[in-house]
Parts: sequence; structure tokens; C-alpha cells
Amino acid sequence: LSYSKVNEKKFSAALQRSSAPSRFFSTNISYDHLAVGRPVCSEMVSSSDVVLLHCGLCLLKRFTEHVLAQVILSSLQYPSEFNIVTRSVISHFYLQHDMKSGSSCAEVVRSVLLASCDGSKTNLPDVNVFLDFEHAVPSESELQIYTFAEKILEQADVLLEDVKHYSAGASAEIRIAIQQPNNKDAQRGALDILSKLVMQIRAYYDLSQRIEQIIPLLLWDLCSGPLPPAEQLDTLQATCRQFARLIDFALSFDTVKMCTPALQNDFSFYRRAMSRESDGQFVIPLELANTISLFLACPTPMLSALITATTNFVASNGDLPVTNTTDTLATVVQVCRFMVEKEENWERLSDQNFSFTIRVMVGAIILYDHIDGTGAFCKDSPIDIRSVVELIKTQSRNEEAESLLSALRYTTKHLSDGSTPKSVRALFP
Repeated sequence: LSYSKVNEKKFSAALQRSSAPSRFFSTNISYDHLAVGRPVCSEMVSSSDVVLLHCGLCLLKRFTEHVLAQVILSSLQYPSEFNIVTRSVISHFYLQHDMKSGSSCAEVVRSVLLASCDGSKTNLPDVNVFLDFEHAVPSESELQIYTFAEKILEQADVLLEDVKHYSAGASAEIRIAIQQPNNKDAQRGALDILSKLVMQIRAYYDLSQRIEQIIPLLLWDLCSGPLPPAEQLDTLQATCRQFARLIDFALSFDTVKMCTPALQNDFSFYRRAMSRESDGQFVIPLELANTISLFLACPTPMLSALITATTNFVASNGDLPVTNTTDTLATVVQVCRFMVEKEENWERLSDQNFSFTIRVMVGAIILYDHIDGTGAFCKDSPIDIRSVVELIKTQSRNEEAESLLSALRYTTKHLSDGSTPKSVRALFP
């Protein structure tokens, strides 16, 4: 990346005039190397890339009056400096458009152009509503449903802590029982411990069934009112709070569950023992054990319960337009994004509530994608997926960001549809 110092002052001035904030570049910039922290391009700039970059920058200049585009276009007349200047603009686009390290020059520019031309960028108005997820108090009309949901959420909090401490479960005892199949004491010892653990697992399943019962009641209040979605949510803040807490619980539980393989291993061993000993003393019937086994086989069982409850709500309320539900969920997404994007809201959000709001936003997108005919990722979607992904990456811890992006990638329904713009699919490599 070294280049001559002939135009050092000109290049320095061009960088200062560009719209790229200084944080896009390393603080240790020398004029022998442009220190951008990590390699962006995996290949030398070819002649076809030059043409593509030139065309792309012309379009950016024409339609957005992008200052950096004008700077780079003016620099193309200096071939000896083209490589370094190209790298600088690619570094800028890389950070703006979430390109992976190692992308080629052509891929970077194509991403920029696709985002501008394929309709995946939505300019939606902000929904200026702040939902008090921490302190919302139910009105008299909300009190009954709020109290019902609160009892379920109290149990959910207890069981979330319980599953966090499940750890290895009965893995050691099961290992001994498998190694010593003729040792009755080893077999009985494993089953005794498993009996207690199976009752815990049954409690998880029972909770998912209670969640499937409460979700339609909450959705009816949120979606069937006479007010526009934003006003309805603002009016029923306490009801929306309970709905959001259930979404947060589902995502949190499933994250722990996926990191706890002992849950499924323990239950599988217990169910096999039930099949072998039909006259044995077991804490649950075999039919229920088969149902719970299917529950555990799902990577995200609590989220699946939410999705099932939401789709059943739409299917069983034919008199209520589907758009009532989809518009409400889309508004929840927009409100959550507004709450965490706008600096004026930050003082009202604790760190815990900040992360909570982002998780609720992701959960609402997943639910929307399962009940809307075209989904959350098409170009006509009211949800700005690109802004959502950018928000997750910049405002969440690395581990949590990865978990939320995986949820959007693997638990949604329409991401892989042909109607999904390529630039949107590229956000989930």
C-alpha cells in the first residue's frame, strides 16, 4: 500500500474533506501505509474492478452527492495512487455496509450499489413512542391480563435460572450406567437422579404450553383496538411490557438451552429406559415423554412456542385482518429501534433495558416473518432490516450480537426466499 509522497498534501486534505469519520481509520496513519486495522480486499484491483468502481462512484456522486465519491473520482487521474485511494474508499464502505474482511473490490462496490438500487433500503418515519418496559403500570382495563401474564413470567424467571444451573445434569451417572449395563445399582442410581431432572424438564415444557395460552390473549388486546398501532401500544404500555418480557424470556431460554446438551441427552436416556421397562416406576407417562422429547429436539423450543401461538392466533381470528397483527409487530420493531437509536432516549434506558429492547426487536421481527405472506426481508417490508442488523452489531456485545443474528438467520421463514434482495441476504453470510 505504499505510494509516493508527491501528492501527500493533496491526499491528506482529501481525507479531511471526506465524510468518513476519523474512527474509520487507525489513529496511526503514516504516509507510507494506510493503517486501516485489517485487510479489506483479498485481491489486487483489476481493470474490471476499476471500471466497476468508477461507475459505482459516479452513481453515488450523482444520486447522493457523496463527498468521498467525488474525492476518489478526482483521484482516478493519478494511476500510481489509485490502489491506496481505492483501499481507503473500500475501507469506508466496508464499515458502512458490514462487508466481511476479505471481500473483493467488486463485491464491496456491488454491495453498496445493491443496497441503493434493489429497494432494500427503506426510509421509514420514526415512531416517536417510548415504551416503558421497566416501570409500566397496568390500567384498570389491563389489570386482569397483566396479572395472568405476571404469574407466568414469575415462573419463567425461576425456570430460566434453573436451566442456567442445569450444567452437566446426570451425564456422569449415565456414562457409568452405559459402561456397566448389567450393574443394577448403577442403572437404578442413574434413574433416581434422572427422575428429579425429568421433572425439571417437564416444568420447562409445561411453561411453554402456558406461554402458548397467554400470547393470543395479549395479542388480541394489542391488535384488535380501534387506534393506530403506535397509539395502541402507547395506550397499553403494561400489556406490551408483558408481551415483550415473554419474547425476551423465549430468546434467553433458548440461548441457554442450545448451550446445554445434557438436557436432551438426559431425557433421551430416561425415555429409552421407559421403553425397555414398561412396568417400571417412572415419573411421567410414556406418551408425555414422547411429546417432551419432540419439544427438546427443537433447537429453540420456547421461541417455537411463541411462533405457534402467534400463527394460531391469526388462524383462529378470521374476523381480525392479518394486517392488524403484522402492523402491530412491525410497529414494535420500529419503536424498539427508535428507543435504542435516538440519543435522547439513552438516559431513560438502563444497560439491561437497552439489551432487552434489542432482543424484543429481534423477536418481533421473527414473529412478523412467520405470519406475513411475504415476510420481513422483502423490499416492500415495513421493517428496515439493514438498520436492524447494523444496530445489533454496533450496540450489542459480540456474543449476544452473534446469537441475535443467528436467530434472524435460522428461525425466520422468508430470508431465503427469491423475493429477498441479495444485499439483505448478504447481511447474513
